[in-house]
Amino acid sequence: MFIILLAIAVIIFLIYKPISKRYDYSIDEKELYSYIKENTPNDTILLTPPHIESFRLGTMRATVADFKAVPFGEKSLMGWYERIVDLANGTELNLKNEKNFHINKLENSRRNEYLKNGYDSLTKEKILILKEKYAFDYAIFEKPSSLNFTIIFESNKYVLYKV
Repeated sequence: MFIILLAIAVIIFLIYKPISKRYDYSIDEKELYSYIKENTPNDTILLTPPHIESFRLGTMRATVADFKAVPFGEKSLMGWYERIVDLANGTELNLKNEKNFHINKLENSRRNEYLKNGYDSLTKEKILILKEKYAFDYAIFEKPSSLNFTIIFESNKYVLYKV
């Protein structure tokens, strides 16, 4: 009987509090995600900072890649890694000094620093090359950002460019 009641409680919880509502987004993220959901087609692909892992769920839009969405299978995994390296501006993750490296044990702050620094160093020219490769229409950058693209949304923290 207890198991049945527990199962009912879990089902009710999932119905009334879907996964997308379980994340605590910052005000800047809420503004950005709302703008994107209301002003872009559902099939839009965006270039996003790969260390921001809530983007897909917050906007219900596709991204070129993020670190959290790791695919299964060797071929898919290699394609994901290529995208991550592209988003990190060609800088590969340096594992030479890691002992017994496991991707899930890489310290989050070091991983995010690697991803953020690489992504923030992307130039307009490199973004245009990535656009040809991955067919996205928009790019999100954290401020300060001064890329020479049309700004279509701006918050205290983020800039959304039309590429």
